Amino acid sequence: MGLTQWMVDWLVTDKVAHLAERIAGRSRLATYQRVCERLMTLDAHEARGYIRARAAAVVTQEADKLIAQEGSGVQRLRSKLINAAMDSLVTAILQQMEQARRARPAARRLAA
Repeated sequence: MGLTQWMVDWLVTDKVAHLAERIAGRSRLATYQRVCERLMTLDAHEARGYIRARAAAVVTQEADKLIAQEGSGVQRLRSKLINAAMDSLVTAILQQMEQARRARPAARRLAA
């Protein structure tokens, strides 16, 4: 791989990461509102899948809005953007869930 191709790959990856973070940020509140009631009852693996399922429509909609704003040049990156945004969003919501779990006081057991 030549230097030129390496630079193109690096710039595209950087652009995908930047745009995916924007999509994830725009999708975070709507997704959290969709999943927050149920998250505390799920383990980490179940929560990851549940978030992905509930976030799919939100992330796709936000990706399409961003593509419309950025222009047709970004359209070819759509699937990469959605995948990267979904990964970022799931990670952020799982971290938020873990912080909420830690903040909740632990139930104490009474001595018999």
